[in-house]
Amino acid sequence: MNFFDKVNRAVRESEASVVNLLSAIAPWAAPLAPAYMSYANMRIYLDFPNWVALAVALVVEILGLSTISTSMEFWRWNKRAGAKYAKAPVQLAIATFLFYLLIVLLMNVALEASGENPAVIVAARAMLTLLSVPAALVLAMRTQHTHMVHDLQSERAERRAERTNTAVPNEQPHTQRTNNRTNGEKRDKVMEYIRQVEANEQRLPRVKEVTDNTGVAKSYASEVLRKYGGNGHAKTV
Repeated sequence: MNFFDKVNRAVRESEASVVNLLSAIAPWAAPLAPAYMSYANMRIYLDFPNWVALAVALVVEILGLSTISTSMEFWRWNKRAGAKYAKAPVQLAIATFLFYLLIVLLMNVALEASGENPAVIVAARAMLTLLSVPAALVLAMRTQHTHMVHDLQSERAERRAERTNTAVPNEQPHTQRTNNRTNGEKRDKVMEYIRQVEANEQRLPRVKEVTDNTGVAKSYASEVLRKYGGNGHAKTV
């Protein structure tokens, strides 16, 4: 391999790395143009102070990035989540992105197209007034999703631990009796609570009610409720 072949090989090997680097940097610079237009229009048409216009322009673009990221994250999660209760609110995340898009179009297009039309100025002020609503929704959705993921991971860990305990081949008889007694006491506690609610309220308690009042895992409470309801008792409401 001569000198020129070595140079060509080095260029080909570095090309992909350079393109990947630029592809990672460029999206972060994309919001600069709409942020600047929002800042300028808030200064010209809404008469905002410099620091307020700059802060709001940055907040609007950050909200856009976060809503897109949240929507894609929820969409990927829902593709993997099997149970319906574990689904993330991807439709709500998309709705907050559409709200951001409406604000950007109003601030960057409608204000300039209408000049100083009072109706458009009032509409822009109204949308900026409501800006905290989608921001709060994004925070709430991400927090709720984080808690749900944590709960699901805890349940899986508990199920793995239970399977591990029941799969030990050389477990001593005393340990087996202790585990059986503990499981029996736990089941009796859950059954007693279910019967109490059924007798007093003519219904079966929800899974969360069982876990809150007996301290068992959600998976265990759900299993006991399913078996109890399948034996001809009242169904959960």
